[in-house]
Amino acid sequence: MAAGIIIIAAAAFVAMTQRKKRWWLKAHRPLGITGSLFMLAGFITITLLPDGEGSSLVPEIHGIIGGSAIALICAAPILGLLMFRLKKKWMRPAHRWAGRFAVLFAFINLALGLLMTGLI
Repeated sequence: MAAGIIIIAAAAFVAMTQRKKRWWLKAHRPLGITGSLFMLAGFITITLLPDGEGSSLVPEIHGIIGGSAIALICAAPILGLLMFRLKKKWMRPAHRWAGRFAVLFAFINLALGLLMTGLI
């Protein structure tokens, strides 16, 4: 999951800072898809593990924010790919906002996960 977050953050960084370069989309697209696949693989792995018996509220919040992040992380690349095919005006802002919230939720959830494990 952490590798996926780093790759998705790199995709967002390229989109935000390198848009004037000709190569930005050729870097942004594979980074976003790869990061999404890493995150999805981590999510599938974690859902297959048996549940522990935690009494803290943090695991519940971690699951809710994590599920939201995964939904957005799946939606953002789909919207990004479809906006070139369907050419609808609403898709570009939807792709951008899905990506922004996906990165935000992923980093918040990373911090919650580290808190749960006692690393911070």
